[in-house]
Amino acid sequence: MVLSASSLHGVSWLEASGAVAAENQVLRLFADLAGMPQGAGGCFVSGGSAGNLSALVVARDTGRRRLGLTATAPVCGALLYREPHLARAVRTQDASYLDAIHGADGADHDADRNPSDYAYHLTRRPRGLPLWFSLAVHGTDAYRDAVARGAEIARYTARLVEATDSLDLLREPELTVVLIRRTGWGPEDYYAWSKRLLASGLAFVTPSVWEGETVARLAFLHPGITEETVRAIITSLADEPGHGPGAPGRP
Repeated sequence: MVLSASSLHGVSWLEASGAVAAENQVLRLFADLAGMPQGAGGCFVSGGSAGNLSALVVARDTGRRRLGLTATAPVCGALLYREPHLARAVRTQDASYLDAIHGADGADHDADRNPSDYAYHLTRRPRGLPLWFSLAVHGTDAYRDAVARGAEIARYTARLVEATDSLDLLREPELTVVLIRRTGWGPEDYYAWSKRLLASGLAFVTPSVWEGETVARLAFLHPGITEETVRAIITSLADEPGHGPGAPGRP
């Protein structure tokens, strides 16, 4: 709320050093968790797609110059580079009105900390600031426990699916995502079930496509979800009759 109300402009260290410093603390935490070196750095972006695209362009252009980019790692909207100077060489935008944030006035603005130099953006909100504030209030242990709880629930769901007739577990869960096939269902059945599940207020579960097949995709995001809620979702998926061409009894 504070971030939205203040309308902070997180383009550069010169314009928003406090917000950028807070974001960099969170990026340092992520880099340590990923085992990246002390020199690693980057920025927060709008999401996984923006992070992947930005990293791929840096890898491509760096490879063309044969500088040997080692690795980049988009982490939940956070884009981290092992060697940030390679990203700056590709992503820094050149324009006369940006000279000041790149140190053209001779002042020490920590120009190497400009978030705008690490991804395909210029105007940006300091997206990492809410996460920094939450970490400061709740602590890293609370986040660790929340992530662990999501993974635990995903494993619980997988075992429940394996024990349920008419349901197939398509693969072991990765992080908190579980992919499930309902025997005999077509795409229209999954979407109809998803709408009814949402209308009931039980859960928001959208279908996805896995290897060309429409399936149910459960992604557990809230650490407060209970096993009882999971059982209710799985029961609704197993017990609800299909209505599409692939449903039992239909041509």
